[in-house]
Amino acid sequence: MEWLPVLRFGNDTQLGVRVDGEWVVEKGGAFFDLRPSKYVPALPLLQMERGAVMDEVRRKTESSGVAWRSIGAFPVARLLETALRSRMDFWAARAIEWMEPADVDADLLDALQQIQEARWASQFVRGQARKVIRALAKQ
Repeated sequence: MEWLPVLRFGNDTQLGVRVDGEWVVEKGGAFFDLRPSKYVPALPLLQMERGAVMDEVRRKTESSGVAWRSIGAFPVARLLETALRSRMDFWAARAIEWMEPADVDADLLDALQQIQEARWASQFVRGQARKVIRALAKQ
């Protein structure tokens, strides 16, 4: 498979993009397509600073000679939605910390609304979800 490694994270994991524009995670020689509900291999990106991740993605794709628009922006909203729907407090908290208003689409808003009442989520995460929803409503 022809692909462009973009960002190394974890011990032996890389985020990259295939020539057809699809984002992938490579771990130990195996490739995982990042498609809806299949973003779990990319969740460790949320442990890094968002600005650093997005800057490196932009820098690497631009320096490769591949036009940024032709490959499409990294699907941040789907990564955040996967984290929110993972039923794991740690990943939900990281997703909320990474979230920016421009990321929020209908699916992400639905995930945030569900977290408000989720028994598995800590009081802190439920409160953070409410705070984000209130801030979005004011825009």
